[in-house]
Amino acid sequence: MKKQILIIFLLAVLSFNFSCNENGGPKEGELIYNITYLQSEYENPLVALLPKTVSMKFKDDNTVIYVEGFFGTFQLRFITNPKEKNSYTILRIMDKKYMSTNHIDSLNAGYENLQNLIINKKIDDTVTLAGLLCYQAQVVCNQISDSAFYIYYTYDLDIENPNSNSPYKQIDGVLTKFQTRVAGIDMIFELKEFKNIKVSEAEFMAPSDYKEITTQELNEILESFQE
Repeated sequence: MKKQILIIFLLAVLSFNFSCNENGGPKEGELIYNITYLQSEYENPLVALLPKTVSMKFKDDNTVIYVEGFFGTFQLRFITNPKEKNSYTILRIMDKKYMSTNHIDSLNAGYENLQNLIINKKIDDTVTLAGLLCYQAQVVCNQISDSAFYIYYTYDLDIENPNSNSPYKQIDGVLTKFQTRVAGIDMIFELKEFKNIKVSEAEFMAPSDYKEITTQELNEILESFQE
C-alpha cells in the first residue's frame, strides 16, 4: 500500500509542468523546489519515504522534471515538447525501464478531482522567491483546503508552454509556490533555487533504451509491482 501511494504521488507531481508563457526572461536553466508536508512523520510514517525536492530543467520551451522516491528504487522523468505536442513519462523501477507517450495537455489521473479551482489573481501583491519576482493568486478548492489559500507564480522565465499538465492551468506563469493534495497528503511546493545555467538538449530527448508502452500498460506494470 505504501508503494502504491508513493507511485501515485510521484506520477501526480510530474503532472505539474511548472511552465509559463513567453516573457523574455532566461530561456534555459534549472528550478529546484522544496516540498513541505503538512503532516508529520509521526502522524503519517509514509512522509519519511516521500521526496523532499523536485528539479525542473528547461530550454527552448522544452521542460523535464525529475523526481526520485523510495530510496532511489523509483525514478520518474516527465518531458514536455510543445512543438511536437507530446509529453513523455519515463519510469525506472529498479532495473526495469519503461516510457509512455501522451498528448501534452494530458492531466494525470491523480489530479482529476482538483480541476474545478477558483483562482483570483492579485497582480499588486508580489514577493521575491529565488531572486524571481512572483505574483500572488488566491485559490479556493474544497478538495485541498476548507479555506482559501495563496499561490505564487512568476513571469521572469521564458518558456512557451502553459501549465497544461497541472490543475493550475489557469495560471499563465511559472508556479513558484503552491499547495496541493496527493493520496490524502497535503503539501506545499516552494521554489528554493533558480540556476541560470546551460542545459543540454539531450535532457529533453526520449531515451532509446527504454521500452515504449502505452499509459494503460504502464499502469498495469505499476499495479503488478505493488502486489
